[in-house]
Amino acid sequence: MKKIFIMRHGQAQSFSQSDESRMLTELGRLEAHSMAKKLQQDCQIDAILTSTYVRAKQTADIVAAKQESIRYQESFDDFIPSADAENAAELIKAMVSYKPNLNNWILVAHMPIVSYIVEQFCPDNMPVFATAAVAEIHYNEESGLAQLVAMHLPDVDEKAS
Repeated sequence: MKKIFIMRHGQAQSFSQSDESRMLTELGRLEAHSMAKKLQQDCQIDAILTSTYVRAKQTADIVAAKQESIRYQESFDDFIPSADAENAAELIKAMVSYKPNLNNWILVAHMPIVSYIVEQFCPDNMPVFATAAVAEIHYNEESGLAQLVAMHLPDVDEKAS
């Protein structure tokens, strides 16, 4: 059984020169740190996949800094907001198959594709993600079956930002 965590990036700037270059806000960094701490307490992440956009990479770097077990990390355009969710899910499955010694994976990407990817793994489940929220999926590679077991939210008080 593999665990696949699908994470939306932390809160990002509203405007930038391009959507790709939008960076995390201070609240976004706090959200990412909160979720990274939860993940650190709950499991050891072996691999990180991320969108090529700045805010997703920043979030992934915060998660990686709390994990000593990362053995693989890569960014793909297949996880940008407008990418095809079916192709993105197939890429995740291929990476899991290609790296069988890595059991706990996290994808850091964007709305709406994170919701659509969850639905690709777990039909009839398409959660709406808050910023830095994580969907935890248990995936049986042999049967191809997956189960959405939890949605995790960052513990950040907006008033503290």
